[in-house]
Amino acid sequence: MPGPDHACASRVTQDFDVRLEGEAGAVARLVAVGELDAATTQVLADAVRGALLKLVREVVIDIRGLTFCDAAGLRALTTIDTAVRLRGARLVLHGPCPAIELLLDLTGTELAIRSPRAHRAQQ
Repeated sequence: MPGPDHACASRVTQDFDVRLEGEAGAVARLVAVGELDAATTQVLADAVRGALLKLVREVVIDIRGLTFCDAAGLRALTTIDTAVRLRGARLVLHGPCPAIELLLDLTGTELAIRSPRAHRAQQ
């Protein structure tokens, strides 16, 4: 598990790490690694809340490093999506693994699951 990096904001629990990798204009980019479950959802929510305080228009969460997501993790993603939309911003999940894509598809979760590059190409 990577430890905190002094160059970026980072919160680490035993099985989960989320860090703000940067802001480019109105976009905040977070990277989540590990297991997203009941024990770790608040860490992700806090990181997104911090990004929204910077008045970004888009929050990109790179989830390529997620190894697990249960019902609590899915609920957290939908709650985060709602909070981001209420702030007039957009949530983009980047790089979900096939298992997480399947979870989102089977539950009908309507999140923007595409790369930031594909999203920009559509605008």
